[in-house]
Amino acid sequence: MSSRLKRYKVEDNVEDYIISKNNPTLKKKSWPLLEFPQIERERQRRQLVEVEGQLKMKRKYYTEQRKVMIKQWKEIEREGQTLKENFISFNEFLCVNMEKRNRAEVNLAESKKLREHTEKDIEELLTKLMDLKKTKEDLDNKIRDHIIYEQYLSEVLSVCLKDENFRNESDFVRRYEYYAELNRELAKKQEKIFTDLQEIKIEMSKFTEKAENILMGLKFQSVTLQGRYEETSRKARRMETLVCRIKDKIIQKDSDVNLVKSATWNLYRLICRKKNITPKISKNNIEDQLLFIKHTLRQIHIITEELTLRQ
Repeated sequence: MSSRLKRYKVEDNVEDYIISKNNPTLKKKSWPLLEFPQIERERQRRQLVEVEGQLKMKRKYYTEQRKVMIKQWKEIEREGQTLKENFISFNEFLCVNMEKRNRAEVNLAESKKLREHTEKDIEELLTKLMDLKKTKEDLDNKIRDHIIYEQYLSEVLSVCLKDENFRNESDFVRRYEYYAELNRELAKKQEKIFTDLQEIKIEMSKFTEKAENILMGLKFQSVTLQGRYEETSRKARRMETLVCRIKDKIIQKDSDVNLVKSATWNLYRLICRKKNITPKISKNNIEDQLLFIKHTLRQIHIITEELTLRQ
């Protein structure tokens, strides 16, 4: 760097600097080729000024844009708040409308039920009215049909007034009611007596049936007990026979076991004598004796196989 500074002098480059400064195209093309520090610094300073100018313009632009955005954001917030209030009002309107609709539907259903009930009551009343009219007509017809009986009763009363000392029709009716009541009381007494007799008969039948069932049960139990006694006797005899057989088999098995024990003991002693060893197992320890004999036979088998292979 110091060698370069020594080669360049300010006086020699003033003319080039003035030309490059007054000519923008030459400045952009020639300055990058120059290596003089002051020219480089001026070029950098100019670029810094241009960048600062662009930065100020950008800042001013973005400041204005920020103001516009803030204004638009406030407008959006105001519209959002208005929309929210409208939505809340609409929701409340829907809720109120739904409640009114539900009440209207309930009132309509109740009115419909009330109308149906009223129509049903009207139909029932009309039916009853028709029945009453029909009953009235039937009664009128019966009265017309029984007018002859009324006339006959009047004639009978006229005769009874003379012969039976009836003063008026009421005495005749009371006498009839007295005899009718007496007849009903006699019928009730007779029915009560008949009912009592029926109950006594039913109780006697139940008692007889119960006694027969008891006798049949006792007879069945007697037969069952007799059968069980005979079966028990037969089983007892069979069990006695089985016990005798089992005893004989036990005696035979015991003798066989004793023979096996004796043979095992003799075989064990024989093997010990053949091996020239002293018997160490007691006479009653049959299990160890058998294991010893088994071990000895296995050894004999191995020795026999080895001899066979050698031959």
